[in-house]
Amino acid sequence: MVRQVTANLWFWQGLRWAPVGPLVAGATILASAGSNPAVAWTGLAAMVALAWWLYRIADRYYVRRYGVVRLALGQHRFRDEIKWLAVYPAMAASIVVDMLAKPPVFVTGAVWAAAVLLYRRSTGGGRRHYLVAAAVLVALVPLPALGVVEPGKNALTLWLVVVALLYVACGVLDHAELARRFPPVSDAERADTAR
Repeated sequence: MVRQVTANLWFWQGLRWAPVGPLVAGATILASAGSNPAVAWTGLAAMVALAWWLYRIADRYYVRRYGVVRLALGQHRFRDEIKWLAVYPAMAASIVVDMLAKPPVFVTGAVWAAAVLLYRRSTGGGRRHYLVAAAVLVALVPLPALGVVEPGKNALTLWLVVVALLYVACGVLDHAELARRFPPVSDAERADTAR
């Protein structure tokens, strides 16, 4: 387990990812509100700046706590190729399909749930909260067909808000799981180790 976690340490440092949730939620709210384009772009720029600032705070925290993580070059080459050549294009295509399909479908939830499970497996396993996240995304699939949410933009707005909440929840839970497996080391213990 230590090998699995340390090989993927950056991905387990969930406080880096948690700021993406408010960014996605804020962008979704701005886009669905149909406000003035200047206000929307200004709001989006402010949210990106806030997410970046929060990411940098988390980055400094993790460097203090765990040191600098340097991945071995090529260690995850196969995973990266699959991610960029298959998984990400499938995720983007699912959004396009859901926006254009007649009759309404909602494949985005299923495709993104599969991507979440692949992410969990490819970054060392563990972290059962990704199983819950995938189940939540799959639960969104029948909603347009059941008439719970209108297909197209409204269904995708709901999906984006759910994804935003999952980013925050999974990021915080990833951090908790990492902290549980690698408890803090005191300055005295660090000094002893350095000798």
